[in-house]
Amino acid sequence: MSAPLFEIVLARLYIDVEFRTLFLADPDKALAEYDLAPEEVQNLKAIDKAGLLMASQNFIRLQTRSHGGPHREGQPDSKA
Repeated sequence: MSAPLFEIVLARLYIDVEFRTLFLADPDKALAEYDLAPEEVQNLKAIDKAGLLMASQNFIRLQTRSHGGPHREGQPDSKA
């Protein structure tokens, strides 16, 4: 098992919209570029899709805030 590579792929699923979209449509094609163990591929294919989408949206929202996006300290978050 290549834990660091697995974690890289998982992180990419959270932050890369195009990769995530491809993965959700065709996981084999999305994962083909990575030298993952068969068990790792199966684990990724079994991921909770709704949870992945929710977590990625939260991650993007947090990144936007930390980089001076629409939400500013002291202002209400319009998405909350």
